[in-house]
Amino acid sequence: MADGVEFYMEQMIPGLEELQTAEIFTAPEIKAIVKKRRDFEYAIARPGKTKVDFFRYLEYEFNLDSLRKKRVERLGITKKNGAVHCIRHITSIFVRCLRKFKGDSKIWLQFIDYCTRIGSVTALNRTFAEALQYHSTNHKLWILAASWEYEHNLNISAARTLLQRALRTLPKSQELYLEYCRMELMYREKIRKRMELMGIDQAALKAKSTEGIDLSLVPMKPAGEEDDEDQQPEEEDDGMKELLDLPEGDPAATEASNAKPLPSYISSSTNPFFEGAIILVVYNAAIAKIPSDISFRQKMLSVVQAFPDTKKIQDEIYASLERDFPENEDVLILIARRPLDSLPVQKKKDHDAVFNATRETLDNIDNELLRVDTASMRQKYIETLINLVNREESSDVKSFLSKKLQSAFQDAIKSKQATESIFLLQIRWLLESGKLFEALDATSNAVKHIASSASLWVARLKLLFQIRGADSSLRIGSKSVKDYQLSDGDLIATCEQAVKSCKQTSEGLWTIFAQLSVVTEAPQEKILQLFTRGAKQLKGDELDSFKQRFLELSSKVLSSDNVRKFYEKAFEFHPTKLEFYSKCIEYENSQVKIDVRRIRQLYEYAITEFGKDNDNLWLEMIKWELGLGHMEEASSLYWRAKKTLNSPDNFVVKHSVMMNSEEPETQMGSSSSRVQESSDEDEDGDSEQDSDEDSDEEASSEEEEDEVQVETPAKRTPAKKGQQSSSPRNTPSSKKRSDKMDM
Repeated sequence: MADGVEFYMEQMIPGLEELQTAEIFTAPEIKAIVKKRRDFEYAIARPGKTKVDFFRYLEYEFNLDSLRKKRVERLGITKKNGAVHCIRHITSIFVRCLRKFKGDSKIWLQFIDYCTRIGSVTALNRTFAEALQYHSTNHKLWILAASWEYEHNLNISAARTLLQRALRTLPKSQELYLEYCRMELMYREKIRKRMELMGIDQAALKAKSTEGIDLSLVPMKPAGEEDDEDQQPEEEDDGMKELLDLPEGDPAATEASNAKPLPSYISSSTNPFFEGAIILVVYNAAIAKIPSDISFRQKMLSVVQAFPDTKKIQDEIYASLERDFPENEDVLILIARRPLDSLPVQKKKDHDAVFNATRETLDNIDNELLRVDTASMRQKYIETLINLVNREESSDVKSFLSKKLQSAFQDAIKSKQATESIFLLQIRWLLESGKLFEALDATSNAVKHIASSASLWVARLKLLFQIRGADSSLRIGSKSVKDYQLSDGDLIATCEQAVKSCKQTSEGLWTIFAQLSVVTEAPQEKILQLFTRGAKQLKGDELDSFKQRFLELSSKVLSSDNVRKFYEKAFEFHPTKLEFYSKCIEYENSQVKIDVRRIRQLYEYAITEFGKDNDNLWLEMIKWELGLGHMEEASSLYWRAKKTLNSPDNFVVKHSVMMNSEEPETQMGSSSSRVQESSDEDEDGDSEQDSDEDSDEEASSEEEEDEVQVETPAKRTPAKKGQQSSSPRNTPSSKKRSDKMDM
């Protein structure tokens, strides 16, 4: 191991000499760098090395390179500035890390990102090839590799080859198909603009052959076109062949004798490349592998609609949706929205064009509602209208859509097809429109129609609670707040009515009930009883959320004894998440006098339930004990954690980092008087005095302003109970220089 470390250290000598010769770093700083690198090299050379060892080494080198760049910029050095040395050294660390952890795709992605930032073409080409060899099922790597080839190497053929290889490995990857289509559309637009710039007419470029096109994947007639002639089926291909590549095609391969007939929807006077033949090949291959996913086709449609001159491609996508999902309501709405969604980019700023497209879209949806009049169809219609209202900027169009939306809500209610979701959409829209009183009327109407809905009761109670303290003389039009305000007794009665009416209560309902009980100054015992009533009816995440919200409320109005009664009672209702234990510990730490035994007990409760898998919980408790100066308890917790945790290795690394970093913030100087442990009071008082003396010594030992900190902090050993660590801390003057070395 030592020989290997020394070998790598010797490789650094020329680069370090260059850094010192250029006066980027001084001789003492170079020594500090060598010492630090040697420590890291031994860490990554040991048999039990982990990813954390490599990551800490890389973090140090990134910081060092950042410092080098700042000094080079300040000194104005242009040549022999050590950049090559730093890049090669960081690359070497990445390579050794990947050699050990080649199965971690995240490390590969980090290395690719670093190579991209430094512009290392050779390294990227090699890295992509090796990464894909180990992670051939990671679609992100395939997309990155294809993007690199297309955007940086300007090699569309290589990008296509990579994506086709990826689709052979991952034939059902939606991301790959979407990126393939996006890349082809970008390339098509690039060629089209280049031809416009050069004055070349697209019609002059006629396809002489379809060799290389998998015609079984290309539709042989446009959407809706009837063909009476029988078509002989093409011989099926196993996989996708090489796709159409007209701009870079080989003329020798376009002999008329070998030519295949073009699809009927592409006339001989047009060019298949600009008609979107490649995109249609990809799309048809995609829906053959992913036949039942409507959302995937919607995503594909969104990708296509972002580019100009894609009408024929859109025709095929819409036709396939209508053919494969004739009665699906989402598809019916999507097809009805086509006039607006397919509006060309250049016309989206034309007020008249947008208005006409919007009107045509709504007429289409109205026609579909006459044919498929269901509650879900009405809800989709309302959601479409709300979406159009929110994104519309023209006041005239917005007013027109708002009237249509209001009419849609009324029609749904009259036809008795208004569901809970439709009522909630109506209430939310009225509130967003600033119509508070109309929203209150809507909630009243909603709970009359669907009295068993907890969500509707919550919406009503929230609005009633909101206007409880408002000025009763406030008026909006002919209505005043006074007409809607309820007394505190009526509000509580409304909550009771909601609880009785709902088949299944919700966390939101009980939380509002608790809030009203708190603000109306109900007896503390009654508030505690309210929690028990709610906890018995809630389960899972809702129960735990109710516990946390109730703790926040009760801590503001209840006495500390009653708060403790509450959370002790809350522990009886399972499950209890770690966040609730943390909230309880946070509450106890906020008291005037800290009860150390109670906090320790809360930590023990949490450890009993989560101690086998959560190493951060152990570290938090150890840090808390260290903050109070309880070194023996912290040491005992460390050994308990190693025995309890299912995977203690990560805990040991984190604990080592915590102990070797800056001392945990001690609470002895600020909270020793709040600690109730009588056995520790005198000792904590002495520690507070020692802490003040140490602070005075630190303040008097300031460094010079232009001095660079190069020595790494020595590893601290735990001090004895009641004593402060003697390790020096960073003084204010050591932080003044912006380019100090703190690695």
